[in-house]
Order: sequence, then C-alpha cells, then structure tokens
Amino acid sequence: MKLFIPKFFVFLLLPFLGIAQDISVSGFYVRPTKGNNGAAFMMLTNHTERHIKLIGAKTDASAHVEIHTHIKEGDIYRMRSIPYIVINPGSTVVLESGGLHLMLMDLKNPLEEGTVVNITLDFEGQGAETFSVPVKKKSCGCCKKSKEV
Repeated sequence: MKLFIPKFFVFLLLPFLGIAQDISVSGFYVRPTKGNNGAAFMMLTNHTERHIKLIGAKTDASAHVEIHTHIKEGDIYRMRSIPYIVINPGSTVVLESGGLHLMLMDLKNPLEEGTVVNITLDFEGQGAETFSVPVKKKSCGCCKKSKEV
C-alpha cells in the first residue's frame, strides 16, 4: 500500500523542519581554551540551488560570537570580523584554523576538553538551529584545507 501525501501538506510542514533540508553542518567542534576567547570550526554544505548566508551565532558560553576570517596585511595574517559567510549553491564552506571560523568572545569560563557547548547558528531566511558542540583539541579529520569543496 502506498502512502499518499498531497504536496500541499508537505509545503505546510516545511517551515517546521528547520534548516535540515537546505544546509548540513558537520565536523562541528570547539577548541579547549585557557584564555578569554575560543574558536569553533565546522563544514557547512548548501543543498539548495540558491545562496545561503550564515549571518550570526550565539552561545551561553560567551558574551558574544563573531564570524571571523584571516586577512593578509603585508607579511602578517590578521583575524577580522565579517558580517556573514555565503554558502554557494551545491557547495561546502569549511570553517577551520587559519581561515573562516566562529570566535567565542569573552568566555564565561574556560572551555575544557570533553565538555559540550551549545551554539546556535543563524542563517538568513532559514532561521536558527542549536547544536551541541564537543570541546576537543583536534577536528575529526573531515575538514580539508580548501575553503570550498
């Protein structure tokens, strides 16, 4: 027996399904810290035919979260805050050390390896979704050196 679900009902349900159908987040982790700031890394894959922007993030572990990139000034690379990250249609953007990343500013407590931090990612027009992110020293090996796969 086939289950028949009219397309109309599927469209009614889409707003309640979160970002899962449009974008996937993988390899999400936060480095352990001893100082006031921390960094989060991941891969963002856009499964749509339109551009998607990561426009912000937040966590209870820090006062605020900034989206950062590295910019070369002469012979020195410096971190700079940027307003958003564009994930092109059908592509993956890698947030990694030395490149794009989330900076957790003014941590309330040091982040210890083996703990978990809740981080909410906000995508323009997609809403926000919260992830339980492990604190660990190294990535799972899923992140590559290229910025887009």
